[in-house]
Amino acid sequence: MQNVVATVSLIVLALGCTGPVIEPAPPEGIRTVPLAALAVRSAATRSDNTAGLVTRATFEGWLRDWKARRPEGITGDLVVLQPDDAAGAAKYLAQAPGVRAYHAGDLPLLLQTRNNGVLAISRVPGNGVRADAYLRRYGIRADRDLVVFIAGTRSVSTVADLARAWLTLRYWGLDHRHLAIVDAAVSDLPEALRTTASIPVPIANDDVRVPSFKRNHFELLAHLGDVRTAVTNRQPLLDTRPLAEFEGRVPSASALDETCLAGPPACTATFSGRIAGAKHLPLERVLDPVTFDFKPLSELETTLSSSGEAPPILYDADGTTSAIVAFAALGVVGTPVRWYAASFLEWGALNATHPRSALQTLPASSPWRSDDTVVSEGERTWGTVEHAVRPLVFDPNAASADRIRLDDLEYLVSPAPLPAPGAGDSSCIR
Repeated sequence: MQNVVATVSLIVLALGCTGPVIEPAPPEGIRTVPLAALAVRSAATRSDNTAGLVTRATFEGWLRDWKARRPEGITGDLVVLQPDDAAGAAKYLAQAPGVRAYHAGDLPLLLQTRNNGVLAISRVPGNGVRADAYLRRYGIRADRDLVVFIAGTRSVSTVADLARAWLTLRYWGLDHRHLAIVDAAVSDLPEALRTTASIPVPIANDDVRVPSFKRNHFELLAHLGDVRTAVTNRQPLLDTRPLAEFEGRVPSASALDETCLAGPPACTATFSGRIAGAKHLPLERVLDPVTFDFKPLSELETTLSSSGEAPPILYDADGTTSAIVAFAALGVVGTPVRWYAASFLEWGALNATHPRSALQTLPASSPWRSDDTVVSEGERTWGTVEHAVRPLVFDPNAASADRIRLDDLEYLVSPAPLPAPGAGDSSCIR
């Protein structure tokens, strides 16, 4: 789905560089926001929502007269990001006074394969340079504008793209009031609101960068160490994969992973099964499998309301369906959850016992192994040499898998300068 031109122009700008782990200075002036405060309950009547999940009717009203209908507390533009093409002749939303609508085919660039201290595999919210570069690319003033994500046509993958983007910008400190997903598609809207014209993409001044929010929302993302702690402490884990994958009868696969020897369309986890103690939560309890509408609030509350235990950690194969469920929990029901974006593709790669030595990614002494019955359960099927993931292993005996959070705290405290728009960063080595 990535737009090739957009990828070429943004990839060097947004990737950022990583170096040795630097323990961040005490985040003076940075407010750590509790996970419970990141969960915001939807209005009882969904048409009353102006953030989180909004209806087609609400969104159409904004498109027709943004100045008159602009939500309270929003002083800027309506910025609409559509990552995929809609069916039919009228492909994109038309711009209007106060409405800036863009074909954001590069939305997946908000994610990134990152080193957590042990390894790098699959995609998680990108680093601060990437987040800031993306805001700048679309001229988003994140303290004033309302950013709305909408699919051209809807499927599980396109709704997941929106949910991952919403979660990533929440992770980087954007307030709930400034982010929304439309529970409809561009193809559902009247043709009068659409256009076939080419839409220019602005380059804005980077006067509102994520460090300026001085908010730490990083508990939203669960890392490898967090998941192992949850297993040890018997904290709730929810698996949103299909039942066959949950039971271990079928290996998890992903088209998002970049470390597979054979490459797209799918890389498979090194072994199948599930994280020990995980409960199954089918996606169809959250998202209608035919219309791809989110279920009514009452049904979502029954499915996702917390029992007062530690916040559940959500995972799937590669962060796709778990992102949809995490958005529904945090942005609709108002239930605190954590998103394990690397998911089973990472977990299922951490082995020392694969029958083929080429797929034994960790030594037997590594504390991060997941190929035993203490931390994994379910049927066991081994991945193939042709299609199994190849994680980038940095330190199999690392004391911590928390490098991403430490790097991102460092960015909030001391943000790196952004490269000039469209310029390469010669200090980065891929």
